[in-house]
Amino acid sequence: MLNVPESDKLGALNHDKGRDEQKGDDARRKGRSALMEAMDVAEEHLKGTGLNVRLKVADKSERLQVEVFDPKTKEVLRRFPPDEIIRLAESIEEMAGLIVDRSL
Repeated sequence: MLNVPESDKLGALNHDKGRDEQKGDDARRKGRSALMEAMDVAEEHLKGTGLNVRLKVADKSERLQVEVFDPKTKEVLRRFPPDEIIRLAESIEEMAGLIVDRSL
């Protein structure tokens, strides 16, 4: 059995973790790009229906949100899911992350 110092083991784990995070970031970028393209296509199809709908990605959480708006004023009348629900989901995810961090 090899006697490898603990610091070397942790360094190797962190190196692998960094590589995994980079792969995750690349996949997330590709996924976001594909989502934006799909949203553009969906918006084009919705324009022909007379529905005043716009699709967007909520800032922090990157969740898809549908906005119903007044075509004359461009004022947003409703959002689905509402902003409050998105903020609640973000808070829950953040709390869950803190719990996991503390348990490690």
